[in-house]
Amino acid sequence: MTYQKTGFTYRVAFDTKENLFIAYNANNEMQFAYGVTIEEAVSALINK
Repeated sequence: MTYQKTGFTYRVAFDTKENLFIAYNANNEMQFAYGVTIEEAVSALINK
């Protein structure tokens, strides 16, 4: 499932090994960011 925030489309996954959320750019899978919360991961991705 994809989400959109201010024109930015992303997907979110959870890494069960590291216990971190991963936000992926829906248009570029090579662009991603980790966070303890979904909000942190998305914010880190948008601010890259």
